[in-house]
Amino acid sequence: MTEEELKILKMVEDKKITAEEANRLFEALGPRPRSRPAWKMQNLAPRLTPGQLAELKRRGVTPDFVREMKSAGFRDLTPAQLIELKRRDVNAAYVRIVKTAGLEDLKPEQIAEMKRRGVSGVFIQRMAAVGLRRVSWNQLAEMKRRGVDANYVEEIIDAGIKNPTPEHLAEMKRRGVTGAFVRVLKETNLAHLRPDQIARLRRRGVSHQYIAEMTDVGFTGLTADQLIELKRRGVQAAYVKAIKAAGFDRATPEQIA
Repeated sequence: MTEEELKILKMVEDKKITAEEANRLFEALGPRPRSRPAWKMQNLAPRLTPGQLAELKRRGVTPDFVREMKSAGFRDLTPAQLIELKRRDVNAAYVRIVKTAGLEDLKPEQIAEMKRRGVSGVFIQRMAAVGLRRVSWNQLAEMKRRGVDANYVEEIIDAGIKNPTPEHLAEMKRRGVTGAFVRVLKETNLAHLRPDQIARLRRRGVSHQYIAEMTDVGFTGLTADQLIELKRRGVQAAYVKAIKAAGFDRATPEQIA
């Protein structure tokens, strides 16, 4: 997709222009299609009952909307599909963004569901810009639900986790894993931990401050399991200092826990 086309999609997303105006701009960028007769709602009449036509009208499905969906590649939509797309405020610009992201085979219902879950066109574009391409629609929806945005992805990658998957990002965000936490792990013998193991540490309440406190009292080179067990037992730095001051300076983490 060209830069000009992306700008048009962004203007639609920002509600600066309508989808109909966007379609006219798209046509102006390239060869004009051969003229076609104006589409009319009556074209559907042989396939729709009067009741279905009335329901489409009541739900705001206009001939322009049907034509817009056709221009986006959705032909032969059922009344239920048209109503659901309209209900979720899906327009041609949004469908184009979805397809540009590599989700060409999505059904209308899936696109409507993705829009319902708050996955905007801008969100899809920004995820692609930070390297998350060819992501499934439900992965995008889950990241959105967990609060994963482009800034978080960049933060995690900059901290040293390369090529994180959507599932890892959603789980790490859910457990409160930050870039600072990942950096602390990378500076210890825990640099080898996978994203799911890092999320497990946070799930068990192990913070980067806790790791620093244990390091300060002489517990260097702790494993993830040792940290989790110490935290589970409520072991704090002051307790470790007291144990060592009492003459048990050779006590292991397991013994103190």
